Amino acid sequence: MRIGVGVDRRPMKNARRAVAIAAVFSLISCSARMLPASTPTQDVITLHLFATDNMLPLARELVRAYEEHNPSVTIQIESGPFSQLVDRLLAGEAGFLLTGHLDAAGTPRGDLWAAPIAQDGIAIVVHPTNPVTSLTLGQIQQIFAGQLTRWSDVGGLPLEINLYSDAAGSALRAEFDSLVMGTLQMALSARVVTSSQSIVQRISRDASAIGYVPLAFVSPSVRALAIEGVLPSLAALADSSYPLRSFVYLAGLREPDGSQPLDMDYRAFIGWVQSLEGQVTVSRLAAPLLSSAQS
Repeated sequence: MRIGVGVDRRPMKNARRAVAIAAVFSLISCSARMLPASTPTQDVITLHLFATDNMLPLARELVRAYEEHNPSVTIQIESGPFSQLVDRLLAGEAGFLLTGHLDAAGTPRGDLWAAPIAQDGIAIVVHPTNPVTSLTLGQIQQIFAGQLTRWSDVGGLPLEINLYSDAAGSALRAEFDSLVMGTLQMALSARVVTSSQSIVQRISRDASAIGYVPLAFVSPSVRALAIEGVLPSLAALADSSYPLRSFVYLAGLREPDGSQPLDMDYRAFIGWVQSLEGQVTVSRLAAPLLSSAQS
């Protein structure tokens, strides 16, 4: 599926603002904003939103805050692997998909319209006792491709490297493959784990481990490595110095332009997420978690 030509990149009047979103990842606000064309008039409105597994906590917080401000709106959320949700989105089962990845390689079934709502960071994490503090992108690629197999190959201890990866078909795995792996395949020795929380738990008990998670999953039980000498942080995302960053999108089959029922209601929700009110709301909810993630 080829995606990108439909991305809304109209400039915002507000300056770029650093925000953190929910309990799963740290983000900066986007330079695009779509404002609702009109105020919804229905008495009772039910919208349907898909969210990839790593985006589910974010989706819940956004929906909770939006429904609090808009009591006549109910947004039903379903989560799952990226590839499955894209199939269901294309079948018309939901209005929009909240995802940190858009490129669905191998499924060229048309374009999706996408509104960027924030910028995400992927952290490379190891056990806190690991003496390695920084890697290059080339070293990370070689490690996850199985070409570098011992920590001593990158200045560490003479221990075998234990790889932990998200499952194939997930948005996080697809984005990691796009940003890091390129044409190389993930090593067959990689231990596949189905959630970022589980990856953190596994690495916290394995002194030889390495894995990748959204930025806000970094906790005192694991340690994020600097990439090309830059540690992941909101500041490094904002100034684009951290290399493993990507956009978070609300994606749909087309722009909600008013030609179909509920278009203006979806448009109002997307506009609210991109607005100062929406960004400040999410930032307020996540501020304590951001502090913990970056400690």
